[in-house]
Amino acid sequence: MAIKTRRSKKKISILVEKQPPLTCRLPIELVTMILGFLLIRSSECSHRLSKLRQNLARVSQQWWGVILNNPSYWSNIKLELCSDWYWVMMQLKRSCQHPLDIAIKGRYEDNQSEISELLDVIIPDTKRWRSLHVDGISQDVLSLIIRRFDYLAFPCLEDVRLYDIHDNPCFLSPTHSPALRHLVLGQRCSSEVFTRPPNPLITLSIAVRWIDDPSFLSRIRTQSLTTLTFIIDFAHDRHWTLKWDSLYFPLLQRLVMDAADLCMFMDAIVAPELEHFEYTHQSDSTFSTFGPKFSHVRYLTLNPRVWGLVCSPGEPLCVSAPHILCQAFSGVCHATLCTRDICAFFKETGGPVVQTSMDSWDSLERLSLICNSDDLDTDPLSEWLTQRWKLGVPPLHVQLLDWYISADEFSSHYNDLRGHCILECTRVWLSGYLCLSTDGSLLHVEVHNNKCGARVVSVFLDNWEELSLGNTSLGWLRNARLSLSETACEEALVELDKLLLVLVGHNILL
Repeated sequence: MAIKTRRSKKKISILVEKQPPLTCRLPIELVTMILGFLLIRSSECSHRLSKLRQNLARVSQQWWGVILNNPSYWSNIKLELCSDWYWVMMQLKRSCQHPLDIAIKGRYEDNQSEISELLDVIIPDTKRWRSLHVDGISQDVLSLIIRRFDYLAFPCLEDVRLYDIHDNPCFLSPTHSPALRHLVLGQRCSSEVFTRPPNPLITLSIAVRWIDDPSFLSRIRTQSLTTLTFIIDFAHDRHWTLKWDSLYFPLLQRLVMDAADLCMFMDAIVAPELEHFEYTHQSDSTFSTFGPKFSHVRYLTLNPRVWGLVCSPGEPLCVSAPHILCQAFSGVCHATLCTRDICAFFKETGGPVVQTSMDSWDSLERLSLICNSDDLDTDPLSEWLTQRWKLGVPPLHVQLLDWYISADEFSSHYNDLRGHCILECTRVWLSGYLCLSTDGSLLHVEVHNNKCGARVVSVFLDNWEELSLGNTSLGWLRNARLSLSETACEEALVELDKLLLVLVGHNILL
C-alpha cells in the first residue's frame, strides 16, 4: 500500500512539473488586458514605459510574443530631449496601422535640430495621429512645431493639447483636422487663437492671459460642447462685454470657471443641460445675482485661487458670495467647499426667520470639504448639522477630502461631526504617515514609512463606524501592530495606535 502511495505521489509530481508556468496558463485575452492596463498607467514617461515593456517581455515567451505583436502597446510616441530617432522609428513600425498618441515634451532651446529630426520621423504618419500633446517647451520651439504642422492633414486627430500658444494654428481648422473633438489651450494663451473657428468640439479648455478681442467667444461653436473650462489670468477680463443670454450651449453639462468677473459670463450663457459648475474665485471676484436660470445645477464646487505653493490657503471668499451662490444654484445636491470658506456659508442671513445661506439648498445630500487652511474650525458646521438633526432632516453625507492633519486634530473633528451626519473620508492624511479612505462600512488605511512616501502595507477595518471594545479583538490589534512593526517605522505605528484609539473611543494601550 505504501509503495502504491509513493508511486501515485511521484506521478502527481511529474504531472505538476510538466504543467506550464502559471503565467503561461492564463488566457491570452486576459494577459493582453492586464499588460495593456500596466502599460497605459506608465505611458506618461517614455523611459519608464520602455523599461516596463522590457521587464514584462522577460517573464515568459508568451508574454514576449504578446508585447511584441500587439500594435496598441507601441502606439504611445513620446518625443523628449533624450529620445532616439531610431527607437521612435521602431515604435512606429511595431504599431502597424494602430492610431498614434503623440506627446512632445522637454526643452530643446539649445538644439532645435534635434526636434526637427524627430519631427521628420513622425510627420509621414500624421494620418494615424489620434492625439497630440505639446507641453514644457519654449516659444521658439513651439513656433517651429506649429510651422511644421500647418497645412498638413490630420484626418484622425481627435484630441489636442497646446500650452502658451499665441497664434491660431492652421492645422486645427476643420479642413486639416476634421475629427478634432477635444481641445486644450492652456497657460496664458492669447484669445486671438480663435480667429478661425475650430471644429464643433465636445470638450474645450482655454486659459487666456487677457481678452484681446471681446468677441472671440462668439466664434466658438457651442452647439456640441458638453464640457467647457474657461480661465482668465488676473483681472484683465474687466474690459470685455457680453450681452445677456448671448451664448447658447444646448448640450453643456460641465462648466469650470476661473475669472474675476463671474457674473458677466454667467449672465451671457444659457445652458439648459448644465449639471456641474466649478468656480475658482479670486481676491477681487465680483458677485451679483444672475437670476434663477441655474437652479437645475446639481453639483457645485468652489475653490480659492492659489498663488505659488499648492498648499497655501488661497484667496478667501467675499462676504456676499455664499448667499448669492446658494440662491442662484438652489437645486444643488452635492456641494464641494474648502474649509476656509465654510464659516461664511453658515453665517445667519438675517430676516424674520433665522437661517443660513446653506438652508437654500433643500436638495442637498452630500457635502465634500477640502482642507486648505491650518486654522480649521468645524464648529459652525457641527452646529448646523445638529439643527438639521433636531428638525428630523435626513442625515447629510459629509466627506473629508484631501485633508492633511494630525491624529489629534482628526479625533476632535471626528467627534464633533460623526453624531449628526454620515461621515466619509477620502485621502485623509494623518501626520503624513496614514492615508484614510472609506467605502461604505469599510475603512482602508494605507500605512506609509515616510511622510506621503512609499506605502508599506494596507489595513482594512469593516464596520469602522461601529468599532468598539465590544466588537474588536484586542489580540487582533496587538498582532496587527506586531506584524506592521517589522516593516513600518515607529512614527507610522504611533499614528496607527492613535487612530485605533479614536475609533474605539476608549483610552487604552495596545
